[in-house]
Amino acid sequence: MIPSKLRVAAAKFTLGIADTNELIDLAHEVLNAEFYCHSLGDLATQHELNDFDTKQLFARAMYELG
Repeated sequence: MIPSKLRVAAAKFTLGIADTNELIDLAHEVLNAEFYCHSLGDLATQHELNDFDTKQLFARAMYELG
C-alpha cells in the first residue's frame, strides 16, 4: 500500500538513510495512486536533481501531505 510505503520512506528520510532514487520512485508510485501534492509532482518530473534537492523536495512533500 502506498501510505505505508510513504511512512517507511519518511522514517528512512528522518533517520538519514533514505536513498534518493528510492524517493523518486516512491513519488511516481504515490502520484500513480492519485495522491498528489505539488512537491511530489516536482520530485517525480525533475530529471537532474542532486541529492540535496531531492531531499528538500521530499521534505516539502511530507509537509504538504501532513
